[in-house]
Amino acid sequence: MKKLLVLPLAALLLLALLLAGCQQVMVSDEPEAAQDETTGGETPPAEEVDGEVAEDAVCALALVTDYTGIADGAFSQAVWEGLQQYAEEHELQAQYFQPTESSNSAYLAAITAAAEAGAQLIACPGYQFADAVYQAQYLYPEICFIAVDCSPVSTASGEAKQEENVYSIFYREEQAGFLAGYAAVMDGYTKIGFLGGMSLPSVVRFGTGFVQGADHAAQQQGVQVELRYDYCGLFTDDPLVETQASAWYINGTQLIFACGGEFYRSVARAAEAAGTVMIGVDVDQSKDSPTIITSAVKSLSASVYDAVDAYYRGEFPGGSTVNLGVAEGGVGLAMDTARFQSFDSESYAQILQQLADEQILVRAVSDVAVPLDTLVSDRVTILYEED
Repeated sequence: MKKLLVLPLAALLLLALLLAGCQQVMVSDEPEAAQDETTGGETPPAEEVDGEVAEDAVCALALVTDYTGIADGAFSQAVWEGLQQYAEEHELQAQYFQPTESSNSAYLAAITAAAEAGAQLIACPGYQFADAVYQAQYLYPEICFIAVDCSPVSTASGEAKQEENVYSIFYREEQAGFLAGYAAVMDGYTKIGFLGGMSLPSVVRFGTGFVQGADHAAQQQGVQVELRYDYCGLFTDDPLVETQASAWYINGTQLIFACGGEFYRSVARAAEAAGTVMIGVDVDQSKDSPTIITSAVKSLSASVYDAVDAYYRGEFPGGSTVNLGVAEGGVGLAMDTARFQSFDSESYAQILQQLADEQILVRAVSDVAVPLDTLVSDRVTILYEED
């Protein structure tokens, strides 16, 4: 596809922008209309750009999504909401760009499309962007990047190097998981489960934190807890996940912490059918099912919003990395919409303060090779999928 850069077209582009504002554009092979869950309206059809950005795609802020898009009800959508909020409040143009597949080349192509669209600041959410951001920081030194849950690493050389135009944001998922496990047991659930997606470091931290929180509450309450634990290898809404969750519920599991992006919807259906409950992840997912009694949340929207604000104040923290935990307001539970039976706001505030003050230290385990039994007392029995 060749670009046609002529004056009449530029004039028409300017007029179109004045009349219509910024259109959301996704890098995609097959244009399709999708429901935009962040606004409740219709997302404009994707532009078929075939590796190049459409001529009328102009923006200041951009999100490059995972290849599954923004409507995951969790991670990518929350990052988009942070960008979108800032853009709306300051009359800026924002777009998201969706890669055609899950590969380093596709992610870099989407970043290139955003750069060619005029983006000054690009957010890239997830571990899978490590190589693409590594390359992009050199290809586009004039553009700033917000890398959420990742830092630049070259797949080819293994070099980990972060330039001054990249700001990396991480979260202490082990603390969020701890709070979820603690609240579940304190609320009376003694047969619980952790079902993660892929065993990535952030997901593993959620799970091992959950185990430690359940153990802490079990010791306080003097009860025995049975905890099922598995990674299903998926981040999508899938019948296989629903089948596995249903089997756990049938076998007596009372609550599942569903930690894997969009597949929380599969677990919610299983919970609804079984008359049981679950805990969501990343963002407050309570609106999607009455079975979701709380969610272990990360301040995705707020921290991205703050990074964009810092950029426009001339204080972009490029070249640095933050790891946001309870003390920084980076993780917690969605208590405003919680459906606990007995665990209340006062109990939550107390355990939150103990974590912030480091009276309770949660091990940040990112490696699946670490035996879970070493993280708990004899109050918790770990059951694996083969059990």
